[in-house]
Amino acid sequence: MLKLMRAAVLAVAMLGAATVQAAIIPWTASLDQAQEVPAPKPVQDAEGTAFGFFNDVTNQLIWFIGWLDLSGPAIAVHFHEAPIGVAGPIRVDVIANSILFDEDLFSIGRAVLTDAQEAAFLANLFYINVHTRLNPAGEIRGQVLRVPEPAALALLGLGLAAMAVVRRRRR
Repeated sequence: MLKLMRAAVLAVAMLGAATVQAAIIPWTASLDQAQEVPAPKPVQDAEGTAFGFFNDVTNQLIWFIGWLDLSGPAIAVHFHEAPIGVAGPIRVDVIANSILFDEDLFSIGRAVLTDAQEAAFLANLFYINVHTRLNPAGEIRGQVLRVPEPAALALLGLGLAAMAVVRRRRR
């Protein structure tokens, strides 16, 4: 049993060392008109979704942003910085940094964030805004939220299991 515990501790230490080098942080956003500030001219069924990854060593932000049923083509798409319910400044021009872009459907792209932008991103202060001619200030918006990493959850589970085993052996 002691060998198993040592192996588990060694495995956790090795995984921890690997994550110190770089963490790939998954994120997601659900875009709709209810989140827009100020409220847009209503468009029935306008919605979107986004997901991607952030590398905390290279500061590279990678995204897929999709939208449906807008009032017209997207004329601008941005990552802004502000908390929920507050309008904020543009931090990343999505169209300028797109690898693939379709004004009626989606953007796939990447950008490198500054250290200040990284801090805001990690604090869940980024949001995505899709702009149209009818709603130039923004038609749909979604706050970017980090998704708990499966590896982090697995490490937490392993740590809790190890604590339970140690506690049980002491009794």
